Amino acid sequence: MEIIAEVGSTWRLPDMAASHDLAQASIGQAARAGASAIKYQVFRADSLYSKERAPELYERTKRYELPLEWLPELKTEAQKHGIGLWTSIFAVDLIEPALPYLDGLKVASGDLTNRPLLEAMAKAAAEAELPLAISTGAATPTEINDLYIYLRQFSAPRRLILMHCVSEYPALEWHMNLRAISYLRDRADEVGLSDHTGAHSNLVAQLALALGATVFEKHFAPDGADMDNPDMVVAIDRIAFRRYVDDLERAEAILGKPVKTVQKSERSERVWARRGKDGLRPKEDGDA
Repeated sequence: MEIIAEVGSTWRLPDMAASHDLAQASIGQAARAGASAIKYQVFRADSLYSKERAPELYERTKRYELPLEWLPELKTEAQKHGIGLWTSIFAVDLIEPALPYLDGLKVASGDLTNRPLLEAMAKAAAEAELPLAISTGAATPTEINDLYIYLRQFSAPRRLILMHCVSEYPALEWHMNLRAISYLRDRADEVGLSDHTGAHSNLVAQLALALGATVFEKHFAPDGADMDNPDMVVAIDRIAFRRYVDDLERAEAILGKPVKTVQKSERSERVWARRGKDGLRPKEDGDA
């Protein structure tokens, strides 16, 4: 099981120097909260939004562009804390400069039908032997099946992970449709959950684990994050994230392994509750 702390845009503060420090500090905080990896987003407003058709979105997005020159330091910090460094990448020309510093690649839900980006990400993941996760928020079965067929043209990534996702911020528990995980399982090496349910309950993640999800992504707000940040509607703090990890680990322990075994606690049951050849308990030594 892997649990990824999605920093998203919560690293951004009004001052860029302070933002750099917060992006770095996020890694240690996420590691101490139990994350196995931390994830940032690499995009450029010019390749996402039209200045003319969506000027407000363009300007807001421009503010949250993560500088590529930070990636070497972020990688070093992640290695220091023993966790992986992932990024969602939103443009083909950003893959090559980011790739040397990454332990995993992610395609966001909005790009599930972006063929040039999918091709480039699939090839990069295969060549670098990195896992590739693709989010499926707001996707139809036909689009997911087309994605599966399309990706089979290229060299397979080391691990292809389809992330079940509901593109609602925050997502309501009864909108999560977790049984869709079984549909995704036949079209990827692994299935995960990109969890936008916020902090009110960890039940969704625990049920997803029971249904076969092995990778979990949860938005993370480091100490000192700007409360006006757009990601704060779904991001959870380090205390809630620790609880999220603990609840998933507890669920994993309860679920156990997909094979029937005699538990240590029930071994004595085999001694006194099994019947002997005469039909009475306990059976005698030598009874079959």
